[in-house]
Amino acid sequence: MSCPLLGDLVNPVRAVGRWRGRSRPGGTLVLYLPHPDRAYWRPQHCRKHLHLFHPVDVAQMLRDLGFVDVIHSEGDLAWSFACVGSKNV
Repeated sequence: MSCPLLGDLVNPVRAVGRWRGRSRPGGTLVLYLPHPDRAYWRPQHCRKHLHLFHPVDVAQMLRDLGFVDVIHSEGDLAWSFACVGSKNV
């Protein structure tokens, strides 16, 4: 399923909570987001982005919203990062 970029949403926390609610027990949420170290992704340069997230903050948001086994990467060659969490069984 394709979704809008998390940083483009007015309320990204609500969106992640909703995705968790729609996931099956044991399901996995994978987020692939622009890394904030790349100036191009910043809201002043890419106007559609309302928010820009650091990997550790996204991982903590997933934990706070009830995801388990949360892991995250740092910046990759595309200046993005991944964050993955599972819904409790």
